Amino acid sequence: MTEKPLHVQVAEAVGWTKLVGIPAPPFGVAWVGDPPPIVLVGRPSPTQGPTTPPRYDTDWSATGPLIEKSRISLRYWIDRWEAGHSYYQKDSEQKKDRIDAWDHQGTSRHSPLLAVCNLILLLKETGKL
Repeated sequence: MTEKPLHVQVAEAVGWTKLVGIPAPPFGVAWVGDPPPIVLVGRPSPTQGPTTPPRYDTDWSATGPLIEKSRISLRYWIDRWEAGHSYYQKDSEQKKDRIDAWDHQGTSRHSPLLAVCNLILLLKETGKL
């Protein structure tokens, strides 16, 4: 079995299902699956069947909405990109208590999108996505 590339792992984390790798010579493996339903006016939209997940690791137009929705912050720190997550937790004494944005972070020396992808996988693993 082929190991899933980063963008496919992120797709699964954000709700894609039935992702499978299909041999596509000479390019290697093409990944296809069912995207998460888009909710419009309280109803899920119909899906057209399996399609290719976005390249979250290289495409700002795919990853940008995840950054905004998940309240992810980016910074370049010394020699690497860091993606941090700010989340809110209800507290009995305060309505909302902000948790440090850099408690959960993904890093990459190569690109801010790779740092975001690494953080999304970490958030999914810890149940904070």
